Amino acid sequence: MKFDLKKAMENAKASLAMEGLYLTKEEEEIVSKSFDGEITHDEFIRLARELAKKMVNEQKP
Repeated sequence: MKFDLKKAMENAKASLAMEGLYLTKEEEEIVSKSFDGEITHDEFIRLARELAKKMVNEQKP
């Protein structure tokens, strides 16, 4: 059975939405790149941390 990234992303987004959370386009992109092998796991973690820091900084008054 082949892994269906599109279906997995739809399921993950639906689960997050039930909790009032949503993925940004940037977040979706790094997840897709990770699953496609375009970036390593370490690169994924680095990019995810950068996005998290960016979001925290954008929320500061």
